[in-house]
Amino acid sequence: MLSRGLALALERAFELALRLDPEAREGLKGLAGRQIEVIVEGTGLRFCLAPLARRMRVRPDCIGEPDVRLRAGPATWARLSVADKAEDLSPALVIEGDLDTGRRLHAWLRTLDLDWEEWLARAVGDIPAHQAGNLARAAADWLQAAGSSLEASLGEYLREESGLFPPRDEVERFVDEVDGLREAVDRLEARIRRLEKP
Repeated sequence: MLSRGLALALERAFELALRLDPEAREGLKGLAGRQIEVIVEGTGLRFCLAPLARRMRVRPDCIGEPDVRLRAGPATWARLSVADKAEDLSPALVIEGDLDTGRRLHAWLRTLDLDWEEWLARAVGDIPAHQAGNLARAAADWLQAAGSSLEASLGEYLREESGLFPPRDEVERFVDEVDGLREAVDRLEARIRRLEKP
């Protein structure tokens, strides 16, 4: 659970960012009245975001059941700021409850210019915050590279090694042959119709 002091520091960071970004402040209206529980798996860290019409409240705990619960490991939270949409992080980001609220929060956070490293520096000091920022950036870069490499390797394995999927050029050749056959059948049908006419 997030301590009251850290919750207040995070709330102040949101407040400062919203003061500098009126558009983001307006974007909060669609989330007002919701409770979003954020869980950083493997750290024991959890807290509640409770948006109001023009500011973001941060509480150590939600009051009652949250509308949505967002659960992910630290590396996924680091990548959240660079993902285009919540689905880009699936299944690493688990959204439980109201999916629409989870997606709206993610979209809102993408528009917000919040310096997480500066916020962390106020809580734990400059050097640990900078090291955590470097670690988060390195983890995000590694995960992106590992994901791309895994995707390429898996695609190559499925096409070349397993024999489950034919190579792209074979598929394109097959499609061309089917198109050619379809055209030949159409011509044959037209010829038969002409021959059947008295």
